[in-house]
Amino acid sequence: MLDAYVAFRSNWQRDQNSSRTRNIRISDMERIKKDVADLFNDVFTERLEAAGYEVVNYTDEDVLVLRPAILDLDITSPDMRSTGGRSRVYSVATSAATLLLELIDSASGQIIGRGVDRRSGGRTGGFATASNRVTNTVNARREFGAWADKLIEFLDAHYVKVDED
Repeated sequence: MLDAYVAFRSNWQRDQNSSRTRNIRISDMERIKKDVADLFNDVFTERLEAAGYEVVNYTDEDVLVLRPAILDLDITSPDMRSTGGRSRVYSVATSAATLLLELIDSASGQIIGRGVDRRSGGRTGGFATASNRVTNTVNARREFGAWADKLIEFLDAHYVKVDED
């Protein structure tokens, strides 16, 4: 599995900064993208291995390369790790992202399949709920897990696991 590529939705930084007292910097966005990519890779690896798939870092005849991209990332209430004072953020809106996942034959480099799915996380039911690093991570982990489960369903239907030969 390649590291997930992450891109925010168009004008996300501008929109966030228009309603905040502490602006989001490019360095904040880079940190968030890295955190999201790391969490995505961790969740997918955990789920795939739990389902009996071996995640490796080499190419071979029976190896698929997963090339994930998380696009249009829209975190409605990012936790900016402020240093001064206590503050809480509450949000009614939910975060969202689109996954583009390509399955590639590792030996030939041929794209075998491509899937796209948009998900919104953190259902609030119209009520304002606290939003912070922990709740954002829990919501992202749940949505990434749902994507991993869809991939596993596909793999189970179309491929034979090595230990099942």
